[in-house]
Amino acid sequence: MKHPSLFTLLLITATIGIANAAGPPDDAALTAALIGAWEVMESPSAVPYGEVIYTADGHLHGFNTGVDWLPDGSTRKVKVKMRGDWAIKRGVLVITNLESDRVDLIPRVALKRYLIKSISTSEAHFKDLSDGASLYRRRKRSIRDVKV
Repeated sequence: MKHPSLFTLLLITATIGIANAAGPPDDAALTAALIGAWEVMESPSAVPYGEVIYTADGHLHGFNTGVDWLPDGSTRKVKVKMRGDWAIKRGVLVITNLESDRVDLIPRVALKRYLIKSISTSEAHFKDLSDGASLYRRRKRSIRDVKV
């Protein structure tokens, strides 16, 4: 039986390294990266319309801006408080039990799933797995600065 050459061993090692790099993301690292306060935005250049805080114990809270229709037909922007639970499973942000203080503006959601496309210390990009929409978040502050 022949012994593999040094070149063959290096090639096999490199192939395994590439396969591991392309493997499933590390949920613990993604979880640690997400904890803290984030501005909710449609794109990196958009104006924030909300904020979400992900806590280490798997809860989230924050607000979105909603549009309230007044009896005279005019509108006004209102902050809608939200809360729920979150976890990361196989690189997907899973949000459950999402409730708001204005169910008429933002209805209760039992389950929402977002593929984490990228996350860094300053920004995060998600893909809504229900409709394919892209979502953007910009870091507002770390969990050390968040009062819960």
